[in-house]
This record gives sequence, structure tokens and C-alpha cells, in this order.
Amino acid sequence: MNNKMRFETPMSLNLTIESDPDRKVEIVKMILADLPEWFGIEQAVHFYIEDAKSSQCFVVTDHELPVAFCYRFKL
Repeated sequence: MNNKMRFETPMSLNLTIESDPDRKVEIVKMILADLPEWFGIEQAVHFYIEDAKSSQCFVVTDHELPVAFCYRFKL
């Protein structure tokens, strides 16, 4: 008898590097807007958006929809 559980998911995750500054802004705005309890300070959100424009930005998509991003924070 096999005691291992197996879970299937309809997710199709991809990791890419986004180079288009306008697309980076769109992605960061969209994701941070969905997390107001974590990113509810307007000044901070604006800083993240502006900083993402000129940073190397990694984006995780699920069926073409951005679901996460990561970039190196500049001090």
C-alpha cells in the first residue's frame, strides 16, 4: 500500500527576468495593490514602484498572470 499523498495543482509557474521598465511598474503596482495590509503606506509603495524601474526584476507568472516579483533593493 502506498501511504504517500499526491496533490495535483493546475498552476503553471514560470520565472522570468522582466526588462521593460513600464511592465515592471505595472507588475509591482498590481501585486502591491493586492496586499494593502502589508504595503499600505502610499509613500513606500511609490518608492518600490520607482525603484523597480531601474532594478533587475524577477517575475513569477501563473498562466501568464504575474503572481510575484523580486528585485534587489537599492539603498
